Amino acid sequence: VVVGGGLTGIEAAAEFAAIMPERWRHAPIGENRGVAVRQPRGMSEDDEEPRLVATLGAVAILLLVVCCANLGGLLSAQSAARHDEFAIRVSLGAGPLRIVRQVITESLLLALAGGAGGLVLSRVFIGALSRMFFSTDDEGHPLLYDFSPSLPIVLVTLAAALAAGLLFSAVPAVTAVPVLLPCAAAPAA
Repeated sequence: VVVGGGLTGIEAAAEFAAIMPERWRHAPIGENRGVAVRQPRGMSEDDEEPRLVATLGAVAILLLVVCCANLGGLLSAQSAARHDEFAIRVSLGAGPLRIVRQVITESLLLALAGGAGGLVLSRVFIGALSRMFFSTDDEGHPLLYDFSPSLPIVLVTLAAALAAGLLFSAVPAVTAVPVLLPCAAAPAA
């Protein structure tokens, strides 16, 4: 029996004790003693589960930071390599802020593509996660976790992708401005 309605194990045991027949309470040991309320077997009663989930979360965050730092470095190198393109655009009338907006827009598009790709991969690996994190009740019925991404999860993922895109596009955008300012301020010959 799965306890629902927000009851804790202690509350459920007290409720079962109130409805249990009197003869079950005084049965000899080894005979039918009534109903017992126990934690499900599996990962839910294991003390390792919170540490495992925290470790997986920490690894995911570390991986995200490494990927963002690598992408920021690649965007900085690309921005430096595009110096001539930016100089031509400034000479044709584009202001430095327009170049900065272009660099930030490109970075945000990459970040959103990465966030969308992460959501797609999460849908692909839901089955594997469900097989890893399971529990069984006393009768052996599986109690599965629901890893389906809900709307708040999708919104937080996209917001994190946008925040990472803004944060790691700042360096390439700022490094493009000092290069452009002398071009914009140079007198026409």
